[in-house]
Amino acid sequence: MEPFARLDRVYWTFIAEAIRTSTLVCRASLQRLSFFVLFSDQITKKCSRHALWIAPSINPVGASDS
Repeated sequence: MEPFARLDRVYWTFIAEAIRTSTLVCRASLQRLSFFVLFSDQITKKCSRHALWIAPSINPVGASDS
């Protein structure tokens, strides 16, 4: 009976470790994702600010095609 008890303990230790590892991986992925969202939001804000300055110089209002 003892080998089965030991096997059961090893099994549950393995399950607990797998859950803990997947939780850590999940948390790291979420942190990376939130950083990426924040970073892309900053880029979008900077680009839109620059676009306001760049757009008039590319296609000035009232410019003719000829």
